[in-house]
Amino acid sequence: MPAFLSAEWLDAVDTALAEAEPLVDDGDLELAVRQRVTGGPAGDVTYVVRIGGGTARVETGPDGGGPVDVEVSASWPVAVAISQGSLAPAAAFGAGRLRLRGDVGIVSRHGEVLAHLARASASVSAATTY
Repeated sequence: MPAFLSAEWLDAVDTALAEAEPLVDDGDLELAVRQRVTGGPAGDVTYVVRIGGGTARVETGPDGGGPVDVEVSASWPVAVAISQGSLAPAAAFGAGRLRLRGDVGIVSRHGEVLAHLARASASVSAATTY
């Protein structure tokens, strides 16, 4: 059972995304979303979900994998609540607890693709420890 946002957890999400059914876009979508979570037990965590060619992968690194279209930032408690399903991302955003930077319209324009990624990684979330 991987710990939330650990290297093992990020690898498990990457594997789940790689093994998922192809994305529901036309295959031409190129999109990168950086996730920053601050204040976790092991410090801050940054990673990127990069979508292209009908697939998605998780990239890690010093800045979470290079240039992105949009960045999502949240504190550890907010990220945990969203991951556990007790807080909707839209509600967190509306309350100012989830911040978006960059091409924010991407979130609404490609909501179906992002929802597909959430479903693809649901098995990892179910086995996650916090």
